[in-house]
Amino acid sequence: MPFTDAARNEMLDALTDATPALSPITHCSLHTADPTAGANEVTGGGPAYARIPVTFANAGSGAALQNGTDPVFDVPAATTVVAVGYWDDVSAGEFKGWSPLNGGTVFPFYAQNAGDVFSVDAHGYSNGDQVYFHAVTGSSLPTGVSAGTRYYIIGVSGDTFQVSLTSGGSAVVLTSDGAGMVQKVIPETFGAQGTLTVTDATLRLTA
Repeated sequence: MPFTDAARNEMLDALTDATPALSPITHCSLHTADPTAGANEVTGGGPAYARIPVTFANAGSGAALQNGTDPVFDVPAATTVVAVGYWDDVSAGEFKGWSPLNGGTVFPFYAQNAGDVFSVDAHGYSNGDQVYFHAVTGSSLPTGVSAGTRYYIIGVSGDTFQVSLTSGGSAVVLTSDGAGMVQKVIPETFGAQGTLTVTDATLRLTA
């Protein structure tokens, strides 16, 4: 998942003991579109949507696994959920980061502006799949795509593909090469009021 500067700073402070009183992740949220900085959080419904407490086991092998009861959200009708967010408070508070809903494997990619092509070894994507791109320290996303924007896979050919802003649409034009991480998202749409259970809230550092 992509972490905010505030979250990365706290991780560093935990290592250096620069700040003895930190504000850890205590709640998770649902988002309907670009979740960067905590935007587009779900609202409304009856029972009303609310953030749900979440806890994590001690980190190991570069990941902190969700610990305890899976968060179950009330989701209002006519809502499409695309991302899970993480906060240090039940309301307001500080946004720590997010992950795509039903997120798949996080793959490193390289993109070339010549042909607007992304290269990912053994990605397994199909035309029509939806993905998010994440920047990583030491590299930049190719100009033409941005973190927090959802893209559709098109033009799959072996280990390469292009992306579009719409399903089956025209390829996004890249004006520079770039690299980073890419992850599949499987949105869930609620025609009527319902519930959504987050079964994998594992935290992993990507940048």
